[in-house]
Amino acid sequence: MNRHKQFYCGLKVILVLSLFGSNSFQSSIAWSKQTDIADKAMELSGLSASETFEVDDGLPIMPEDPILKRLLYRIGKTSAGNLNQWARYAADVDWKSLAEQPRGFRFWVFHRTGKVKTVVPFRYSEDSDDDLLKGFYVAYCESGSGDPFVVITRSTCVSWPLDEVFESPQSIAFSGFFYAQIELEDERLKLELRSKSEVEQADNVDSDDATTEADGNAVPVFIANRLAWYPDSVQTSLGVDESRVALAKAGVDIGQFDYVRKENSKPLGSRDSDCFFQMLGAVKSLGAGVPEHKTSFVGLMNEPIESIGKAVSIEGRVRQCVPVKIQSDDTKQATGLDGYFQVTLFPDLDGQKIVVSNPNGEDQVFRRFPVTVCLTELPDGLTPAEMEGKQIALQGFFYRFWSYVSERANQDGVAGQVSPLVIASQTKVFASSQGQLNLFLGGLLFAMIVGMCLLGWYYSYQRHRGSDRTDAIPQDELPEKLDTSNFDLAD
Repeated sequence: MNRHKQFYCGLKVILVLSLFGSNSFQSSIAWSKQTDIADKAMELSGLSASETFEVDDGLPIMPEDPILKRLLYRIGKTSAGNLNQWARYAADVDWKSLAEQPRGFRFWVFHRTGKVKTVVPFRYSEDSDDDLLKGFYVAYCESGSGDPFVVITRSTCVSWPLDEVFESPQSIAFSGFFYAQIELEDERLKLELRSKSEVEQADNVDSDDATTEADGNAVPVFIANRLAWYPDSVQTSLGVDESRVALAKAGVDIGQFDYVRKENSKPLGSRDSDCFFQMLGAVKSLGAGVPEHKTSFVGLMNEPIESIGKAVSIEGRVRQCVPVKIQSDDTKQATGLDGYFQVTLFPDLDGQKIVVSNPNGEDQVFRRFPVTVCLTELPDGLTPAEMEGKQIALQGFFYRFWSYVSERANQDGVAGQVSPLVIASQTKVFASSQGQLNLFLGGLLFAMIVGMCLLGWYYSYQRHRGSDRTDAIPQDELPEKLDTSNFDLAD
């Protein structure tokens, strides 16, 4: 490899001297521009042009390779926004060019789509010197044109099987660094663990003996944080139903639901913000195209984790409606939205009660329970103020439970009030006739008279009974709006 570096430096000298020849002046300028582009294209990796010679093509991969580890570290700290920005340099690089000139595109950022067929885990030994990197996953993929490629990732989708062929290859996308053209053995990536002395010996191998061009069975290997997952058909074994297929076709990375599940019942934050805004944009584009089979409010309360990403149908009365502006320009462009509306809705429970246990094992009993709905648009041209008090029905997708500060929750020893979060675009407002309105007002007047008569008895009863935990949440304890201070796509 030292000879490789010497050859590379000598080639630069020859090309610089060629500037004195008038016939080669223009070509030298073009070469200089190409070199600048190459340097910029690999800039995000944190590696230099000289380090491209420290990776050989057409040979087995070494998991202990320092450059491989550096790329795995680097990709874990690189934002999706930066990857998308740098991927433009390789947008026009096809598979043939990559195979013929792998060193010319080493450490560039590529964005590619395809199908994943198998995922194999690799774990470093317990006595490894590296405490931060425990291992990686090797995903065997195929492009739309049938070109095989491999992606080494830091993580994988929870529902994917390991060390076995998928029943049906799954549609994926990734953004990551190109590492090398690596040898396959029996359609599997050949991993070769070598000692430090063997690595140093390999570095001193004469360049004539080293393989620099990709062999016939070599495939491109990329380093990515994870694979984005876009299933195009229902597959029960992987937990893919028609709701998740609809979201995936609308641009939602279903694999990010793994992060959403981990954040369930926590405040909204940046960890799952990508998925939130993807779903917001997807719901806008789907419109009325929500799958026919929908989960009810009771269903998502009984199975909150299983209901994440599923279509839901909820009816209830609007307590409040607050517009929320999207701050990031990148997020606006990705979702096609400048903002949305956060609605606090009380579903019709038909006399049923919601029971929630606090950390002390005590039950909180609610006669009504708030649902937070993020609406991409308001129905029938209504304003946020006009939405309040309306009885509506909506169709959307359940995101997860989120928590917020509540006086009631603090009294009960709970860190925060939890509420289901639903993302929707289609709503229907139920109009009241004049007769229904009169009946409502008459009933309200009667209820007030009866309430005043029973007020004294109620407080007397409470003193003897103790604290009643079945009271509804007072309206002034509901959040005024969604806390979006730390809920935005990374730049």
